[in-house]
Amino acid sequence: KPADFRLRPLVARLLERLDALGARYGNGPLGLEVAPLLYAAEQVRVVEQRLGWRELFRASGRHGRLLPMSGLVGEVVMEGELGPLLPWLVWGSLVGVGKDATMGNGALAVAPA
Repeated sequence: KPADFRLRPLVARLLERLDALGARYGNGPLGLEVAPLLYAAEQVRVVEQRLGWRELFRASGRHGRLLPMSGLVGEVVMEGELGPLLPWLVWGSLVGVGKDATMGNGALAVAPA
């Protein structure tokens, strides 16, 4: 939820997604040592956030009903050592991260403040 946003869960989910994409379409899982990256993400502070929770639904022909596609929308300004995380966050901007990334959710952009 917006008030609880932290970088660590986003990075954890992003690394899981990249591992899954590598296993499915590449030469296998990335085989990363994730603990140092997650530690680095914990050290980054959120200094400003303009986030909201948007409740959305999409029609599913297969399920014959509406399915939820809710999630966070907005911007976050972070402060700290992002160097080790930047390559992975850039990958996240290319592949998306989180629930329903394959449906277009989970878009993220990285920009200097």
